[in-house]
Amino acid sequence: MSMWLRKWLSEKRRERYGHYSTLLNELKTEDEKAFFNYTRLPRGLYDEVLRRVEGRIEKKDTWYRKSLPPGLKLSITL
Repeated sequence: MSMWLRKWLSEKRRERYGHYSTLLNELKTEDEKAFFNYTRLPRGLYDEVLRRVEGRIEKKDTWYRKSLPPGLKLSITL
């Protein structure tokens, strides 16, 4: 039987310690300049790009794993 996700990389840890759920959200709310440095987009433009592409990059959750949020996919791409 193959394993899709290592136990130490569980969904709960990703939500609690992952860069998207912690770092990016903190930069959005606390430090505009650092957010721009990290994503190379101002927050307003980042939100606009996400709004335009999220329907195309969003996947459905399955019974064996949750899909990655569109914002995370966008931040990885940037």
